[in-house]
Amino acid sequence: MGKKIFFLIMFFFLAIISYSNDSVVIESSQPTVKPGENFQLKVFLDVPEGLIQTTDNEFFFIKLQDSSKVVIKKIDYPEPVMIGDKLGYQGKIPITLQINVLNHVSSGILQSQLMVGYQLCNEDGLCFAPEETLNSFSINVTAAGGFITFNWLLILLFAFLGGLILNVMPCVLPVLSIKAMSLIHYKDKNKRMILLNSLAYSAGIAAFFLVLSILIIILKSGGELIGWGFQFQNAYYIIGLLTLLFVFSLALFDFFILPIPGIVVSSQLKEKNELLYSFFTGILTVLLATPCSAPLLGSALGFAFSQSGLTIMLIFQLIGLGLSFPFILIGFFPNIISKIPKPGKWMDTFKNLMGFLLLGTAIWLYSVLLKQVNTTSSIFVLTWLLLLTFALWLYQKLKILKPVKLLLILVLILSGGFSLLKNLSPQTRQETIQYGEVFSPELLKQYQADQIPVFIDFYADWCLTCKTNEKLVLFTDEIQSAFTNKNVKLLRGDFTNNDPIIANWIQNHGRAGVPVYLFYLPGEKEPILLPEIITKEMVLKQVAKIDTEKKEIIINDLFD
Repeated sequence: MGKKIFFLIMFFFLAIISYSNDSVVIESSQPTVKPGENFQLKVFLDVPEGLIQTTDNEFFFIKLQDSSKVVIKKIDYPEPVMIGDKLGYQGKIPITLQINVLNHVSSGILQSQLMVGYQLCNEDGLCFAPEETLNSFSINVTAAGGFITFNWLLILLFAFLGGLILNVMPCVLPVLSIKAMSLIHYKDKNKRMILLNSLAYSAGIAAFFLVLSILIIILKSGGELIGWGFQFQNAYYIIGLLTLLFVFSLALFDFFILPIPGIVVSSQLKEKNELLYSFFTGILTVLLATPCSAPLLGSALGFAFSQSGLTIMLIFQLIGLGLSFPFILIGFFPNIISKIPKPGKWMDTFKNLMGFLLLGTAIWLYSVLLKQVNTTSSIFVLTWLLLLTFALWLYQKLKILKPVKLLLILVLILSGGFSLLKNLSPQTRQETIQYGEVFSPELLKQYQADQIPVFIDFYADWCLTCKTNEKLVLFTDEIQSAFTNKNVKLLRGDFTNNDPIIANWIQNHGRAGVPVYLFYLPGEKEPILLPEIITKEMVLKQVAKIDTEKKEIIINDLFD
C-alpha cells in the first residue's frame, strides 16, 4: 500500500515538472487578413509520454478570451484513438480553428488570446485537476481598397438612422407631450424663433450625448463593462427621472404653473426662456430614449463601445443628430407644422391626456425601481413624491413673502430628499421568471453537450423594446408552442441590475445593450444573432432549421 502511494506521488511530481504551458503552441497559416474574412489558426497541444488527454469537452476545449473583434467559426479536432478502454489522445494533438475577423475591425496588428483547457490522465484513469492556459496570437488586418472607408460610412449611417428611429420607439413616446405642446406653441411664431427653438432642442440632445459619452469613456478606462442604458441600472437615476416626470405630469394637470412653451400662455415667456426650455426638452428626450435600442442602433453602438474615446463621441453625436433630425427639418421648413390646428380649448384636453401618459411612464419607472430597492425603500420613494406634491401645493397657496416661501419649500424638499437617501437599500431577494430558465453559462454548456437547441434572451425591466418583443413575440402561445415542440430551451438573463457575466456576453457578441437574442442550434458552438426588434416569423424561421441540423448530426455520427 505504501509503495503504491509512493509511486502515485512520484507520478504526479514527474508529470508536473515535465509539463508546462510551453507545450501549447499556436501557428497561423494566414497572418494577413481583411475585415470580414476567415483565417486558419493551428493549435498544438503536446501531451507528455505516458499521459492521455481525454475527449471530454468539459475539460478539453478552446475558446477566445475576447470575441469583440474575432470569433471562432469552426474547430476541427483530430480523430481520437482507443487507449486501453477509453478514447483519447497522446503525443502532439493538432487542432485547427477557422476564425473570422469581424467587419468593424480597423486595419493594423490585432492581438487576441485563446484559452486552452485540458486535463491529463494516466492509463489507469488517474487524472490531474483540470488546467486552463491563456495563449496569445496576433494577425495583421489590412484593408482592401476602400473597404474600411465603406465600413466606417456604414457604421456612421447606422448611428444616424438608429437615432432617427428612436423617435418612434416606446421609450421616447412619453416626451411627445412636451414636444407636441411646444409645436403648437411655435405655430404662431416667426420663422426665426421656430429655427432657434429647433436648434436649441438639438443642442440639448447633443450636450447630453457628449456628457454621456465622456462618462462612458471614464468608466471604460477604469475597467468597467459599460453598455447602452447602463444608467437605468442605478436606483438614484431612476428616482431622479421618476421625480422629474411626476412633476411634469402635475404641471400638465395645472396643479402648479411651470413655464414651459405650450403649458403657459406666450406672454409669460421671454425669448431666452423659450430657448432654455427647448434645450431642456432635448435633454429630457435623451433621458427617456436610452432604455431603448432601435434597429441598426445595436450594430453602431456595439462598434462604438469597442473603439477609442473619440470614436464613441463621434457615433454618439450622430445618434443625437438622428434623434433631433425631425425638429431640425421643422426649423428649416416651418411650413411642416402648418397643418396643426390653432390653439384653443382642445389644448386643455390634449394637455391632460399627455399628463396621463407621463404618469404612466412614472408608474413604469417605479415598477423598475421595485427590482432595485427593497420594500421599505419603495415606500420612502412614494412618501418623497407625496412630500414633493405637498411642497408644490404650498408654493401655490401660501400668500407670504416669496423669499420666505422659497426657503420653507426648500427646507421641506431637502429634508424629504435626505430621508429618502438615508433609507435607500438595495433589493436582495431573488426574483423568479415566468418563462424559461435563468441564464447561466454552465446551463448553456450542459444543453449544448446534449445537442439541445437554446434560445437566449438578455433583457431588462427598464428596456421597453424588450417588453414589446416579449408581449408580441416571445411570450405568445405560437412561439412558446414552437419551442416546446422542438425542445428549445429558453434561457433568460436579467440585466435590470448590473451583471458582469451578462455584460461580458453582450459585448462579446458585438452589442452594447439589451435586448440581445442568441439562438444556438444543435451541434453549433456559435449562435445566430437576431436583431433588436424581432418578429414571430424570424424566430419560427430559426426554429424550423432544427430538424435539418439534427439530420446532419445523425448522418455525421453514422459516418464517424
